[in-house]
Amino acid sequence: MGEPRLAAAAYEKALTAEPRSLQALGHLGTLYCTYDKAMDTNKGMSDLNQALELSPGDPGLLTSLGYCYYWSGDKNTARGLWNQVLSRYPDFAPAQEALAGPKKRGQIL
Repeated sequence: MGEPRLAAAAYEKALTAEPRSLQALGHLGTLYCTYDKAMDTNKGMSDLNQALELSPGDPGLLTSLGYCYYWSGDKNTARGLWNQVLSRYPDFAPAQEALAGPKKRGQIL
């Protein structure tokens, strides 16, 4: 993905121009939650929840949100989100992989 902080800055700039950009919110939220502990997981959760308002039930967004909860210590909520995805999309590999054993931060992007 390149330098995560540069990517985050680019997504933030995109959100300045278009505050309800599904792609920018989803990518920025995923980046904040999954890349490393130095990034803001709470901001990532907020961005992903805003993206989910625009695209309810999106399996990729829900899977990323599950990682946010997982790395925040709420593993039950994380597993619940991944199971929710698989109940609707049984072959969705990212959620299957998350349930099988979540990857370390920085490995899922």
